Amino acid sequence: MLTKRPFQVLLLRGSLFHRTDELLNSAVMLLEADNVVAAFLVVRAVMENMAMQHRLIKMLATRNTTDPAEMTEVLNRMIVGVKMQHSIDGEMDYPQPINVMTFIEHFSKENATFKMSFESLCELAHPNHQGVASHYSELDPNPGYVTFGPKPETNRQRKEIALEIMNVCIEIYLVDYLNIARDVEEWVSELKAQPQTA
Repeated sequence: MLTKRPFQVLLLRGSLFHRTDELLNSAVMLLEADNVVAAFLVVRAVMENMAMQHRLIKMLATRNTTDPAEMTEVLNRMIVGVKMQHSIDGEMDYPQPINVMTFIEHFSKENATFKMSFESLCELAHPNHQGVASHYSELDPNPGYVTFGPKPETNRQRKEIALEIMNVCIEIYLVDYLNIARDVEEWVSELKAQPQTA
């Protein structure tokens, strides 16, 4: 018996692909322009996409042992989940989205360095020491003097970190992207082979 779940998985896969492509292109442009903090924000979003897509792979792996209604609910939350209900017209009852940290935590169980990388990006992305004073100011040896602006050596080091994280994300992302297509094709064949019920 056919179901809409494979379509939902492919909808997410295709949408995530275009979002990830846009984010990666933006990150490269930002790094080329030496806008490192902005690039870190964008690379962090790429990591979130990768973690979400990896969750799809895990769902596909357990598709035969997961309750179909539960899987549909999770997929619906991934596709149409809305946090700010008041920002959408009140005619439709949207589900709550899955918090992105849930995807990060799930993936981190398989890859401990992933969470460390994500948290290092968060440090620079947030307006705290790493993202503000440390990045945009340097105390001069003369008391009372401060030089403002990004530091070239710090920028160079942080660019390397961003590029390394991007490369790892792209590798994992592409493997998962291709595996989703393979798994959905197998799934549809399995569903077609099931006896039809009236």
